[in-house]
Amino acid sequence: MQRRIAVEDHGRSLGNHRGGGRRDVNDGVLLIAAPDERRAGIEVGSGIEAALADERAGAIIQNDILPRFRTGQMPEGIVAGSEAIIREITR
Repeated sequence: MQRRIAVEDHGRSLGNHRGGGRRDVNDGVLLIAAPDERRAGIEVGSGIEAALADERAGAIIQNDILPRFRTGQMPEGIVAGSEAIIREITR
């Protein structure tokens, strides 16, 4: 039996292992789509948490990503989520 890993845990592990953003600033952002689990997550490095707080990341998932996923529009949900993340961190 294969052990299931929570989307958030997998994202954190992937971000720590592969890196993302600038190492000295830790400002990476990872958008994770797990269609089989019907889940999505946004993981942010500590250097960008002020620009993309957990509450805002959660709102992006709920308002921009999941509604599209629910109607089978996976690519559109990923694009909408990515665009919303970019808008948030470039304010």
